[in-house]
Amino acid sequence: MEKPAKASGPVRNRGGSGGLAGTNARKQDWIGRQLQRAFEDVAREPVPDDILSLLDQLGSAEAPSPETPKADKGSDKP
Repeated sequence: MEKPAKASGPVRNRGGSGGLAGTNARKQDWIGRQLQRAFEDVAREPVPDDILSLLDQLGSAEAPSPETPKADKGSDKP
């Protein structure tokens, strides 16, 4: 596993393009690559059958039609 280079102290921007913003961007890139490596195997695994079944049930559930008026929860009128 790669280790980020340790800085000897805070990096200050001396008028160049880099400084803290560049350091933070490099750290974020490194963290992103490490997360991708850690989870790429999990992302390739098939979705379990019970989860697929639940998704099918949600997909086939009947949604309310647009013509059906919705009841106003805060109203006393029918």
